[in-house]
Amino acid sequence: MATIAEYFNKDFSRFMSTAQEHKVTNPATQVTTQVKASVHQDYEACSKFCSLFIPSGGATKEIILYYANDITRILKVTEGVQVQAGFGRLGMETSSEQLSFTGRLFVYAEDELDGTSLAQVTAFAKAKGLHLVFRSKAYSQERSRYEMPMAFISHDSRDKVGVAAPIALGLQKLMCPVWYDEYSLKVGDSLRESIERGIKTASTCVVVLSKNFFSNNGWTKAEFDGIYTKEIIEKKRVMLPVWVDVNKEEVYEYSPRLADRVGVSMGLGIDEVVRRLHHAIEARQIGEAT
Repeated sequence: MATIAEYFNKDFSRFMSTAQEHKVTNPATQVTTQVKASVHQDYEACSKFCSLFIPSGGATKEIILYYANDITRILKVTEGVQVQAGFGRLGMETSSEQLSFTGRLFVYAEDELDGTSLAQVTAFAKAKGLHLVFRSKAYSQERSRYEMPMAFISHDSRDKVGVAAPIALGLQKLMCPVWYDEYSLKVGDSLRESIERGIKTASTCVVVLSKNFFSNNGWTKAEFDGIYTKEIIEKKRVMLPVWVDVNKEEVYEYSPRLADRVGVSMGLGIDEVVRRLHHAIEARQIGEAT
């Protein structure tokens, strides 16, 4: 799982950013905290906004109040930095001096704030004309949950267009990230290593059972063996079968273990198949979290 510090470094990577390390001393405790203050510039929207990273052990509430009381403490990070973006010869340049401050302040903190403290700093920031967005461990946990594949899709390549791709797309639209070769493989990746990592990482494995799948003694057989081994090692059922023009006898012939496993038939239509798969995947995610 990515840390809140890692999300601070990558969340606004698409913008031009200027950062400084600040030492902030709490006058009440005399404890000094090394804070990272950044200004992010969006030249297409002609706007800019700020962010802070507060490490563990810092007086998170007091530091937020300190910067919210005078946001120029962050904005001046860009003093002396002049940037122009665009196509100069076409008269379409935007200068950093033209960027308008949106009033948004993103705070990434390794320590949590209780509800009362969060409400207090949010209200104080609002009174100063700022919109405070507070992100801590809870944020990193939720982000990681949606970035890690919740389901691995095992299929024969001949079933890609008609079955696997629509399932993958449908689940993605429902905020259910999947390991699917077109989404997960990049040029130069090791196919074996990537597949094995996908099976290990995903809590659920959707297996597209078809005549194509049953006749494939290559990758699909290896994937099925890996998923079957995962069930044995983790001592839980992870397979969600999708039946594509096959009957129980054909499934039994391929694997007796699968014959009594409740699956979903593509005969129900892709929307219903995706709905049922999503419901089962979410139910297992909730079960693992409790």
